[in-house]
Amino acid sequence: MEKLVGIILGIISAVAYGTNPLFGVKLLRDGVSVDAMLFWRFAGAALLLAPAAYCAAGNLKISARDIPALATLGALFAVSAHSLFAAFEIIPAGIASTMLFLYPVFVALIMSIFFGEKPKATTIIAIIMSLAGVAFLYADDANFEGLNIKGALLVIISALTYAFYIVIVKVSRVSAMDGVKLAFYAIVFAAFAAFAKCALDGNLSLPQNSFETLNAFGLVVFPTALSIVAISYSIKYAGATIAALLGAFEPVTAVSISSALLGEKFSLYIGIGIALILSATIIITLSASQSAFRRGMQKNSA
Repeated sequence: MEKLVGIILGIISAVAYGTNPLFGVKLLRDGVSVDAMLFWRFAGAALLLAPAAYCAAGNLKISARDIPALATLGALFAVSAHSLFAAFEIIPAGIASTMLFLYPVFVALIMSIFFGEKPKATTIIAIIMSLAGVAFLYADDANFEGLNIKGALLVIISALTYAFYIVIVKVSRVSAMDGVKLAFYAIVFAAFAAFAKCALDGNLSLPQNSFETLNAFGLVVFPTALSIVAISYSIKYAGATIAALLGAFEPVTAVSISSALLGEKFSLYIGIGIALILSATIIITLSASQSAFRRGMQKNSA
């Protein structure tokens, strides 16, 4: 029963995160700056997550030694979110959200380059599939003419910084921290980063009308607070591998929303690109899971 609950929560988390374009693109089209929008998102989410983090962990205490890692995670989270929403201003949100799903491939590359994990054949295959998928996302009918370099680079920065976020969580002392509590502190530091950016650029403001308030509220609740809490308990009940695989619902939701509600184009080439990127992610996830299982067996037999 717990595993079923974990699967349901994993789907809820992925679908909730996939609503980023529904609220973010509307605010951008209304003239709200990326900086202001992210400040609203992080500050609001921190307030919502505080009681959830307290209940999940039993307290909100942290060691002074954890602060550098948490501050780094907050900065990476802020940069990743800023790059993604800046990309929404340049390229279709559905395509940007799908490209963000390249982050598991980047995690594998980071672990290989910086931590000496030998790249496997599956990783190389996944990288090739991901690159092919991105090419298809930008295909314009039979001609690959739709590439927007700046938009693509922004999403790559977003995926890469999120990949570093995951790696730091894996290898630092904060890995032992409760998932909701860890996410809460990362968002608190991300809120400080967003506040500083707004203050420096003179973009610090509050929602000006009911339209902005409702969409800001949606951004805080669904792709942020709900998604974070749901994925934390999905990992707890169903396991990290299943939770990661269920993340495939995220770009599917984003593309569906962008096509149905935001007037963005959907074509056969975009569908092929999504399928290739999702397949690459599944290959990476399953390969990592098998490696972890083998390491566990070797440890137990030693």
